[in-house]
Amino acid sequence: LSKQVEEIVRTTPDTVDVVNTDAVRAPETRIKLNRQKLSDMGLSAAQVSSALRTAVTGSDVGDYAPDDEDAVSIILRLDENSRKDLQQLLQLPVGYVQGKPIALGQVATIERSLAPSVINRYNRQRILTISAGVTTSNAGGVANAVEDRIKKEVTFPPEYGYRFSGATQEQRKAFSQLFSAIWLSVILVYMLLVALYQHWLQPFAIIFTLPMALIGVLAGLYLTHNTFNMFSLLGVIMLFGVVTRNAILIVDFANQARERGVPRKEALVEAGRLRLRPIAMTANTLVFALLPVLFSTADGSESRTPLAAVMVGGAITAGFMALVVTPVMYNILEAFTDWVKRVTRWLTGSTEPQQPAPETEVSS
Repeated sequence: LSKQVEEIVRTTPDTVDVVNTDAVRAPETRIKLNRQKLSDMGLSAAQVSSALRTAVTGSDVGDYAPDDEDAVSIILRLDENSRKDLQQLLQLPVGYVQGKPIALGQVATIERSLAPSVINRYNRQRILTISAGVTTSNAGGVANAVEDRIKKEVTFPPEYGYRFSGATQEQRKAFSQLFSAIWLSVILVYMLLVALYQHWLQPFAIIFTLPMALIGVLAGLYLTHNTFNMFSLLGVIMLFGVVTRNAILIVDFANQARERGVPRKEALVEAGRLRLRPIAMTANTLVFALLPVLFSTADGSESRTPLAAVMVGGAITAGFMALVVTPVMYNILEAFTDWVKRVTRWLTGSTEPQQPAPETEVSS
C-alpha cells in the first residue's frame, strides 16, 4: 500500500523530494521459533530468548574489584565473530533435555532480511510517513489532487487508512477556522442590520450582495493567476465590510425617501441616482490604492497579491451589485412583506390602517 501511495505522490504534478519511511530499511537477523518442537522438547520461548540475550547482548554475571580500584562488571556473551556467524548461532545451546543440550537450530530457523530502521506509532497504531515538497504556491491544490487519486486508485483494507499531516493539515485547519469566521461575520452583520432597521427581511437585501460579490473575487483571482488560499479568505472577510457599506447606502436612503411618502420604486431609483457617486468614489479609491500591491514583485508579495486581487475584483463587482442587485432584492422583499400584511389582514378581518394626511402650513 505504501508503495502505491508513494507512486501516486511521485507522479502527481508539482511534487518533489518524495520520501517513504518504509523504504528506509536496515538489515536485521530474524529468528523464527518452531512452537511445536519447543513443546515436544519441553522448552519455552522465554528460555530460548534468555539464552539468545545472554549470547548476543550479554548478561551481568558479577563484579571484579582489584585492590584499591573500582569494581568492574563482568559481562558474559559470545565473541564478536561468533555473534555475526549464523551457523555458530544455530549451534548455540538454548536448553537441556534429559541432560543433553538442545541447539538453537533444532527449534528455530535464522534468516537475514531488511526491516524498517524506525517504527513510528500514532495513537498506538503503527504508521508509515510519505512526505513530499511542492514546486508551486498552490500546495492545497496539490494535496487535493493526491487525495483524489488515492481515493480512486487505492483500496484500503478495513484496518488500514490514511491521513494528511504537516503543512497540509495546518492549512486545512486554518481554512476551516477562516470559513467559520466568514459565517460568523455574516451572522453578526445580519443581527446588526436587524437591530438597525427593526425589520427581519430588509437586511437580506444587503446580505444577498455578499455571495454575488464572490463573482468579482473569483474573476480577480483568475485574471491575476492567483489561488484561493488563506490570504484570499482574509481578503474576503475584509471585502464584506465594503460590500455591506455600499448596499446600506441604497437601503438607508430608500427607507428615508419612503418615510417622506415617496413610492417604493421611485425611492429606489432616487437612491441609486444620488448614491452612485459616493459608491463609485469608494470603489475607485480602494481599487487604485491596491493596484501597487496587486502588481508588486517585491519579496513577500506572494502573500499580499491574492488579498489585493480579492479586494480589487470584489470592490468593482460590489459597486455594480449595490446599484443593481440591492434595489431589486429590496423591491422583492418589500413586495413580499406587503403581501404578507394583506394576507394577515384578510385572515384576521382587520382593515388597512389609514395613512396620515400630510401636514400643511397655513399662514395668516
